[in-house]
Amino acid sequence: SVLIMPMLGVQLETHYR
Repeated sequence: SVLIMPMLGVQLETHYR
């Protein structure tokens, strides 16, 4: 997911996926 912060985006995506 493309969020304001790439790091958060990756972590969130891992949990959301």
